[in-house]
Amino acid sequence: MLAPDEVAGSVVEMSVGDDIVITSDDPLSWTGRSSDDTVATFVAGTSRDGAELNPGLSALGAGRAEFTLTRPDRDPVTFTVVVAPAQ
Repeated sequence: MLAPDEVAGSVVEMSVGDDIVITSDDPLSWTGRSSDDTVATFVAGTSRDGAELNPGLSALGAGRAEFTLTRPDRDPVTFTVVVAPAQ
């Protein structure tokens, strides 16, 4: 699990097939953008059966991508994701 404030400016290491949850008190408000969706992609938070599910990241292919997370009431959060091949 990643907290947006803690990941800002950092490098997050993942392996192909990994998913990471982004913790939030308002999961539906976050949007995200990857510089390379073949490496990793943003998964939006959703509402299902009365529960709000947090957003996250999915690692799709080996490489490096820059991420930006945004929410209307906060400054954007940027960080780097490095995805290693599946082991």
